[in-house]
Amino acid sequence: VDSYLIEATVIDDDTGSGSAAATIGVNNVAPQLETVELSAAEISEGDTVTLSGTFSDVGLLNAHTITIEWGGGGPGQAEEGTTTITTAGPNPAGTTFVDLGGGRWSFTAPHVYADDNPTSTPSDSYTLVITVTDDQGGSASAVETLSVSSVAPLLDPLVLSDSVITEGGTVQLSGTFLDAGLPDTHEILIDWGNGSTTTLSTAGPHPAGTTLTDLGGGLWGFSAENVYTDEAADGDYAITVPLSDDDGGTGSDASLLAGLDWV
Repeated sequence: VDSYLIEATVIDDDTGSGSAAATIGVNNVAPQLETVELSAAEISEGDTVTLSGTFSDVGLLNAHTITIEWGGGGPGQAEEGTTTITTAGPNPAGTTFVDLGGGRWSFTAPHVYADDNPTSTPSDSYTLVITVTDDQGGSASAVETLSVSSVAPLLDPLVLSDSVITEGGTVQLSGTFLDAGLPDTHEILIDWGNGSTTTLSTAGPHPAGTTLTDLGGGLWGFSAENVYTDEAADGDYAITVPLSDDDGGTGSDASLLAGLDWV
C-alpha cells in the first residue's frame, strides 16, 4: 500500500483562505495471467518446445518479470533450469516480450529438452511453473505439464574392411549411429556369426582393438575386429549388431552377411 497526501486550499477575493488535507492509501493490484500455452504437449528428446502467454496489469506504469521454471529436479531427473524475461530487458535470445497496450503484454520463450529423464524410461513428465511478478511484489502463477519421449538410436549400414581373407585372418567391422538424445549412453553388441561377440559401450571402457568415437551432434562412429579361424560350413557368416540406449530404445538391428572368400 502506498499513501498519498491530498491537500486543498480555497481562497476568496478578499485573500481569505482555508485549507484541508487527507491521506489516501492506494493498493497494488497483482498482474493476471490470461493465457499460457505450450507449442506441443508431447515432444521427443532433443526437440524444442515454445511456451507462450499473455498477462494484464491495471498498473500501467509497473515493471514486470516473467519466470519460467522448465521442470525436473525429482529423483533421477536433472533440473531443466529457468528462463527470466523482464519488461526492462535485455532478454535471452529467442524470447519475446511485447507491449500490446492497455496494460496487456505477450511473451514467448523456447527450451530444448536434451534428454528424457530419469533414465530407463520410454517417456517422462515435466511440470513447468510460470510466474509473472510486478515491481510492487504482486504475482500470479500457472502450471503446464509436458511429456518428453525417448528416441531410439538409428544404426547406419555396416562396412567390412575385407571380403577376402586367409584362414585365421582378421576382419574389421565399422559403422555409425545417430541418437537425438545427446546425453544418452549406448551399448553395441556385435555377434560375429562364428560364436564370438564384442560389446562396446559409450560409457566405456572399450575392448582392445575397438574404437567408439563421439562425432558430435548425437553421431557416433565405431569399429571392431574379429579373427575367423575357419571357413563357415555354408561359406557365409551372418554378422548382427543390436544397438540400445539407456532408456530402453533399440535401433533396428543391423546385419551383414559376410560371404568371405578364403585363400
